Amino acid sequence: GNDSIIQSVAYNASLIHKQLTLNADFFFRNLVYEYRNPILIDRYHELGRCIMLLDDSQKADTDSLLHRISILKKNLHRNVLIRQTHEDAYSQNWTDVRNALKEGEVAIEFSIASNEKEGDIYLANIISSDSNYPQSIRLCSENRLTTIQEIYKTTEGYNMLWKPMEPFVKNKKKIYFSPIGKLYQIGIEHLPVETSGKTFSEIYDVSRLSSTRELIKKDSLKSS
Repeated sequence: GNDSIIQSVAYNASLIHKQLTLNADFFFRNLVYEYRNPILIDRYHELGRCIMLLDDSQKADTDSLLHRISILKKNLHRNVLIRQTHEDAYSQNWTDVRNALKEGEVAIEFSIASNEKEGDIYLANIISSDSNYPQSIRLCSENRLTTIQEIYKTTEGYNMLWKPMEPFVKNKKKIYFSPIGKLYQIGIEHLPVETSGKTFSEIYDVSRLSSTRELIKKDSLKSS
């Protein structure tokens, strides 16, 4: 159905976006020039200037610079993503990740969607070894997450991020996940779990990855 197509596209887009982020400097420097698009080249140069200005800026200017940097990065990501998707430069997709999973394993790609009312919203795109298509779960807004005080001493973070995924991770032997946004700065695998007195990583075998694409590489190395 339409939902399965949308969820498959969402997972594939997350894989590509993570690849762009991880290889940003090398990726943009080469591809922006390769496309020979003067607008993209100008924006890439402006991004570099803004990043350099951050070191010399007064506190009052920092917010405006960070805002501009964010806009430029999103614009570059979006344009390169469209081109790379069109050219099929990244042929690997969610089915390759699924096929790399063993029985009882699950892979989670966190992603972000935005709306005017709530701002950035965290999503979890989940696949297991027997998935027919990815499951996309809405979690919480970044604004709500950042209001939590002493996140490692309360179950609030777990309730926002992991609890909505319980039906998909319960009884799994291994959980692989790839964070995004503020989740890079939080050890979400170490969040206290409600009523158990343990952290999530004490209950489950959890591995943090830069991208679940890494599972494909590991699987291909074992097969070679």
